[in-house]
Amino acid sequence: MTLSNRNRLFVFLTVFSLLLIAGLAVYYAFSFYHGMQETFPEGKSTTPFYSKSFLLRYSPESVLLACLLILFYVPSVSIIILIYFEKTNLQEISYLGIFLLSCLAEGLRITVPVFSLWKNNTLLMMGLTRLVFFGRLTASIMMLSIALYYQNTKDHQTVRSYVFILVFVTILSCVIPINSMQILSTCFYPYAYYNSFVFLRLLFIFLTFITYYITGMKYAVPEYKKCALYTLIIMIGHFFLQEGDSVLYVITGGYFFYFGTYLYLKNIHHYYLWK
Repeated sequence: MTLSNRNRLFVFLTVFSLLLIAGLAVYYAFSFYHGMQETFPEGKSTTPFYSKSFLLRYSPESVLLACLLILFYVPSVSIIILIYFEKTNLQEISYLGIFLLSCLAEGLRITVPVFSLWKNNTLLMMGLTRLVFFGRLTASIMMLSIALYYQNTKDHQTVRSYVFILVFVTILSCVIPINSMQILSTCFYPYAYYNSFVFLRLLFIFLTFITYYITGMKYAVPEYKKCALYTLIIMIGHFFLQEGDSVLYVITGGYFFYFGTYLYLKNIHHYYLWK
């Protein structure tokens, strides 16, 4: 991906996500003024260690907050990249752009309670579920790709990797069976082999950490050893926001997600500034 095309992607992500957030805010204000409120499905919780305590019990507000944190993450990181990495052609940043695109797909879960889609819009819910599946699998693969394609400066190889990953995940998203008779507490239908894909995403988190650390040792780059830890923090935070429906999961996930990203971007900016 060329530098100009990469920057256009981040501009698009910034504008689109801000317009989406503004549109949702206007609709929410309009609904609140007219006495209409968002409704949440009482679905099955997928988080472990569930209890009736304040921190671990199901909280619809926490689900809403998780979606908002993911949505605000997209323009926040995009703007930072446009300011500090505008003229720096790094493969890490290019792959991070696709990661942000997957976050945008995940954040669309917020439309389910806001528009009450779960009540009588089965087709829209199925489409949203496929988008969520696409976003979650793409995010995991992209973070691993950042670690795998270290020091790869060939744009055509990067583009080819983008196309292969996106086509593969898109096809899988379109064909995976969805159970529309049940809904999860995180506002989408469960798809087939749900727990298996959760395990796969956790495996990607572990592989990304190991790959980053081995890369740092192989090329004697201390910053990449740090990136291994920071990426682990980001992906754990992202996972908590994806799966969390309680105060503890969402607050912890949000902190890890944002703080880990800050440390990661600061680290690679410092490394390439002095390289």
